[in-house]
Amino acid sequence: MSFNPPGYTDLLGEIATAPTGSAQWLTAQIGLTGFFINWLQAGQNDFFQFKTQIDHRFGRPSSLADIHLHYTLSSAPAVGQTIKLEIQFAWVPINAAIPLIGAWTPVPYTFTFAGTELALQHNIEAFASNILAPANQTYSSILFFKCLRRSQGVGADTYGGNLGLLYFDAHCAADRAGSLTPIHD
Repeated sequence: MSFNPPGYTDLLGEIATAPTGSAQWLTAQIGLTGFFINWLQAGQNDFFQFKTQIDHRFGRPSSLADIHLHYTLSSAPAVGQTIKLEIQFAWVPINAAIPLIGAWTPVPYTFTFAGTELALQHNIEAFASNILAPANQTYSSILFFKCLRRSQGVGADTYGGNLGLLYFDAHCAADRAGSLTPIHD
């Protein structure tokens, strides 16, 4: 079997939220489509978390090229309005302890809108790039992300609508067809 050419692959995973409390997502349909998604609401500090297993085609040692959020907006933003995300991430190789959240790497990010964006359109934002894998990274490592929308309190964003979560993915360089054994080498 040949693997030609090397390129990039998507890492897909689970998106979740707090099961209770004020940071719980609003689950509502996209417009009048009858299709329901989760929304980070304006005026409260909602968060989501994402986890993915590192693909067996991932080149070691390497870095994740981009982390993408596919999203939609409940209303069209004005020029200059912002959404502020407070992001933290952690790599967890096999046989490694899952670190406490305070030891995760912070990646703050702000979307600034051009004012040309429309309500309920599919948008994509690459909010992190070149995330270097740790030296002990394994092919079945798990990557954890926690992302808070800072929409309340000091330093809050200025977009008054809700941010709808369509999908989340990461891109990594692929340097082979997959695992060399059926386990996790």
